Amino acid sequence: MRPGKAIEKGVYGGKSIVFRYPKMSDAKGAMETINAAVEEKVDIAKMTKVTVAQEKKWLSSVLKAIKTKEKAFVAIELDGAYAGSCEIAKDRVDSRRHVGTLGIGMQKEIRGMGIGKRAMELCIKEAKKILGISIVKLEVYHTNKIGIRLYKKLGFRIVGRIKKGALHWGRYKDDITMVKYL
Repeated sequence: MRPGKAIEKGVYGGKSIVFRYPKMSDAKGAMETINAAVEEKVDIAKMTKVTVAQEKKWLSSVLKAIKTKEKAFVAIELDGAYAGSCEIAKDRVDSRRHVGTLGIGMQKEIRGMGIGKRAMELCIKEAKKILGISIVKLEVYHTNKIGIRLYKKLGFRIVGRIKKGALHWGRYKDDITMVKYL
């Protein structure tokens, strides 16, 4: 894995998209992406903004985890700028090393265009090949109907639900666990 190396290139909605490995210079774009999602109060677990320094530290740990085959990661680049990512982290518990946990986040302007779906497909393919996992799981709030629909299209199935499992912006939400067997 070479930082910044393209995995796939394409055009979505007239916009040039590159799915690639992450690089340290993604820190500012990653910060802007997560902070915009926090401001927008989207259905993600993160509710506090981050700094560039925090994102640099996070990206450094991501690059290390990729090298040690603990994480698969696909960065999304829109017209030459960072616009989101999808990652799958291999479980650290010995008896669950065959399981990876998926997370995805994208800028608002590219949601609903099929870009997230493609990023997840590529990340799952990378995770299966590089991490050797056979199960991918994720957590999603019950209010994220669009996300749940997309995950189902990708073959994920609901396997659990914790009623009021999250207190998100002053409102309780059910935490749903979904799984895809590879």
